Amino acid sequence: PLLLAPSLFHMIAREAPAALRPVRNVVVGGEQMDLAATRRVLAANPPGRLVNGYGPTETTTFASYFHCTNESLAGREAVPIGYALQQTRLHVLDEDLKPVADGEVGELCVGGPGVALGYLHQPELTAERFVPEGHGGPLMYRTGDLVRRLPDGALSLVGRRDRQIKLRGFRIELEEIERAAAATGLVDGVFVEKVGEGPFAWLAGFALPAAGVPADTLPGALSAALAERIPSYMVPSRWEVLSELPLGPTGKVDRARLQARLRDLPAASPGAAEPVPPELARIW
Repeated sequence: PLLLAPSLFHMIAREAPAALRPVRNVVVGGEQMDLAATRRVLAANPPGRLVNGYGPTETTTFASYFHCTNESLAGREAVPIGYALQQTRLHVLDEDLKPVADGEVGELCVGGPGVALGYLHQPELTAERFVPEGHGGPLMYRTGDLVRRLPDGALSLVGRRDRQIKLRGFRIELEEIERAAAATGLVDGVFVEKVGEGPFAWLAGFALPAAGVPADTLPGALSAALAERIPSYMVPSRWEVLSELPLGPTGKVDRARLQARLRDLPAASPGAAEPVPPELARIW
């Protein structure tokens, strides 16, 4: 089998989608797997088996899997992280560690023989992230990942607890914007961050154009497509078009380098000087 970081898998899907055909098993894991890139590989003489693998290191690498085929991905807007692997137990829980109803968003907690004992010489962090599974049960790991259970039982990744922001009173999951942008088919990579604080906060996005999409028209086309999928307050005010994905030493996208570029952007939203809508003027 071949294990690929998603950034490398996406690069192969973009440049040579048929290159994985001779491989019997390909497992992609470490970050969210892009749906458009996955379909591109499946359409071009795919490998024998293409699997989306999910699992933090604290659960001994993998906790869930999803077998990617044209049939299993039909009608989906994102690649699910799928189903529990072997003896692993996956729980979708609220802030009080109580189960949420199917379809509702909760934190993914992982139990089973793969769960680690804790962090070496970090008892406080261990107590925070490794908690009893039920009343007095074995330890399970709080991943910090937000998921929902789909009608077929597969889990779909929604975002991270630590990437949930507030913007002018609205609670926003940044990954939800990124997934909506990826679902447009206009990009091969997209990353959204909050810039500034308080009333001057706004959203900035980085996007790598999909093959055949002109870089100069991408910002307008992407904003227009997003306006049909998500509320207007979730559409980034500004897009920076990437020529390539910045990768870190592990092969994952280096978000720190992208965030560093935001420091040079103006503090106020580019849209702050736009005319006030008539209905808002009447309220004032």
